[in-house]
This record gives sequence, structure tokens and C-alpha cells, in this order.
Amino acid sequence: MTDDDYCVQRLGSGSSLYYCLRLLPPRERAWLTALQAFAAEIMEVGEECHDPGLARIKFDWWQQELRQTFDGRPGHPVTRALQPAMQAGLLNGPALQDLIEASIQDIAPVRFATVADLQHHAQRTTGRIEALAAGLLGGSDAVSQAVAVELGAAHALCRQLVSIGADVRRDRLYLAAEDLARHGLRETDIFGLRETDAWRALLSEQVDRLLASYDRILDALPDSSRGALLPGITLAALNRALLDEVHRLHYRLLSQRVALTPLRRLWISWRTRRHERRRAARNRCD
Repeated sequence: MTDDDYCVQRLGSGSSLYYCLRLLPPRERAWLTALQAFAAEIMEVGEECHDPGLARIKFDWWQQELRQTFDGRPGHPVTRALQPAMQAGLLNGPALQDLIEASIQDIAPVRFATVADLQHHAQRTTGRIEALAAGLLGGSDAVSQAVAVELGAAHALCRQLVSIGADVRRDRLYLAAEDLARHGLRETDIFGLRETDAWRALLSEQVDRLLASYDRILDALPDSSRGALLPGITLAALNRALLDEVHRLHYRLLSQRVALTPLRRLWISWRTRRHERRRAARNRCD
């Protein structure tokens, strides 16, 4: 198995990210697949390590692996696949190091006091990856980078929302305590897997907030940045469909898993790319 094959396998050949990247040119697809595989490796540490001490050891190992990679001595398939982009000066070492530092907060138990705290964490993790991905596709200007961070944060919050059942079982709660309190919910209600009317009202609010965020972010995205953020725009379309499924399931996310079929992911990805191409063509004509 080649390093690139490992990254594709790590990402998941039927995942939403896979469909977001599959229509990119080969070189850029390989770079972004490696970047997202690196993010998946880092996120898995917080998800799977129940021992905080072991999790920190693994995070320290990845910090050292990054330093060795930038010195030209990568040892892991993901960092070997990332090295060409690093050598081209298209990946920022401190940004990748900061992603690892931010991910330490994902070691259970995970709690957030405010919506602002949750948003900040999302910006430092998936927001950071989205900005790096935009840079790999030519979106290194300040506007593209700022929008990419916000778009990535929205992706993180959506992923955390639809995965809340699995996260709760790992003692990780990606909902703000202030939101719980406003709906009269306690942590014991959530960890007791009680899907009450208050729970459904809370999740309905979360879905509406996410949809409004996607509208605001994409409306603020200038046409000059849309090409660099095409994978993120595609993932936004997929996540919107996922949020529709959350509503259809009456917000039963503690007891059910929500997902899109591979065929639906393929269709939404293709349709979004076609729409963006037509939009770009119209802009060139104007």
C-alpha cells in the first residue's frame, strides 16, 4: 500500500470528505486527502483514548513527527504524503502544531461553558484545517483564509451535532452549558440518553443556528475565493442535507445514527461542483 493509498483508506472511500475531494486535479486531491487524513489521525486520539495520559503521549508523538517531517525525516504514511506540500511551502508548520494543541481539549471529559467557547475550539481545529486546505488550492489571501476558518468551524459543529450520541457515550459533550440551561436541561438528562421535548427543542435550535451560519458564511464568500474553497462549499451542501435528515428523524440523535447514502453524497457533490462551475463561467462572461 502506498502512502497515498493509506490516506484514502484513512479518510474513508465513502465519506463526505472523499466525495468533496474526488473531482479535484490529482496533485491537489492527493495533498488535501493527506491533510484530511492527518486531521483524522489527530481527532482519533481524543475519540479513542480513554486514558488522558496515553492520549497526551500520542499527541506528543505527533508533535515530534511533525518536527521530523519538516526536517525532511517523516516516518508515518500521512506525514510522508504531506511532505511534498510542505516542501513546496504550502503548509504552515505552526498551524499544524496548533491543531494538535487544540485537539488536547478533545480528551474526555469534554465540556464547554459557552457557545463562544465551542465556536473557538471549532475554529482552532477543523477551521484550521479548512484554512490550510484553502491555501493548498490557492486561497492564501486574508479574506479566503478568514472565511475558510469560519466555514471549517461550521463543519466541525455539524459533525459534532450528528455524532453527539457516540460522543456522549465517550463522556464528550459538544453542547454549550448555557444552551442546556436555557432549555432547562442538565448534563444528567443528556448522559441518561433522555430525548425529551426540551432535548428536541435544543437540537432544533442547534440545527437552525448551523443553517444560518452556513448562509452567512457563504453569502460573505467573494467569487474570487470560491475556487479555493470548493471542497468546503461542497461539504456545506452535504451537511445541509445531513441536517435535513436530523430534522426528519425528529432529533433522535442519542438513539439513532444519521448519515447520507454514498449515492446521495455523490449526487450532491457533483451537483454542487456543476453549480460552482456555471457560476464561475457567468462571472467570466460578465
